[in-house]
Amino acid sequence: MASRSTRFLFHGTRYGDAIFASDRLACAPFGDKHVSLTSDFQIAEYWASLPRDDDDGVGRILVFDRHKLSEALTPQPFTSANRTQDEKEEAVEADIYPLSKYLIAKIAV
Repeated sequence: MASRSTRFLFHGTRYGDAIFASDRLACAPFGDKHVSLTSDFQIAEYWASLPRDDDDGVGRILVFDRHKLSEALTPQPFTSANRTQDEKEEAVEADIYPLSKYLIAKIAV
């Protein structure tokens, strides 16, 4: 079982091109307005594999160093009221910028 002591945090996305071009992982514009991260690789892989009408055509998992990210931002455990399973989610209440400062790997799925 993953815990907050896990070294890595992950974010699954289908919008890698826009994220990398802006060097920013932005807070969600609606709903729960934060950046969602997870300590569970499989959860990030799931979100990266969900095709969208306007996506890049490839899923990506962004891998962050938890300790480096926590020096500037404070990921907090988060559970959305409409989720039925534990996604080991952690929320960051601000954009992650510059992304390149905290990102240690990008994995295409």
